[in-house]
Amino acid sequence: SVNFISVRQHNGSVGGFTDVFDEEENNRMYTVKNELLDVCIDMGGISAVKLVLGEDDCGGSSDVKNAFKIVTHLVQGPTAFGLKYRHDNSCYGTTNLPLGNKAAYRNRKKVISIVEKQKKLAMKILKKNRKFLDALVNYLMEDDTMTRDVFLKIKRG
Repeated sequence: SVNFISVRQHNGSVGGFTDVFDEEENNRMYTVKNELLDVCIDMGGISAVKLVLGEDDCGGSSDVKNAFKIVTHLVQGPTAFGLKYRHDNSCYGTTNLPLGNKAAYRNRKKVISIVEKQKKLAMKILKKNRKFLDALVNYLMEDDTMTRDVFLKIKRG
C-alpha cells in the first residue's frame, strides 16, 4: 500500500519519492517472490514516466540501483544457494569469492534479465491501470504531495 507520494525535490537531490508499506510488514518474509515484488515497485517510477511522457527517465537512478542490488543478492547471495536464481557463484552462501570473467559476465546478464522482466511487469500493471495512473498524475500536477487517504480516494474513483 502507498503511504505517501511526492514529486517535490527533497534535500536538493530527490525529485520524486513514494513511501510504500506492507500492511503485514511485521510478518513479511524475505522470499524471492517478495524481493522481486520490491524490484517491480522500484521499476514502477521509471516505467510510469516512460508510459506517460513517452521517454526514458534519468531521475530514477536510486530506484534502479536498489533493484540491481536486490537482484544481485538473489543471483549471487546467500539466498541463491539451491534456488533457481543461483548462478555460478554461491558456495555455501558466500559472495566474496572471486569470479572468473565468464562467470561474472553470466551473473551480470542474469541480473539484467531479471530486472528487465520486472520492469516489463511494472509497465504491464501500469498500462492495465492507466486511468488510475492518469488520475494520480493529474493530482500531482496540482499538488506535489499525496497522502494515503488521497491515494485511496482516487483509487476508489
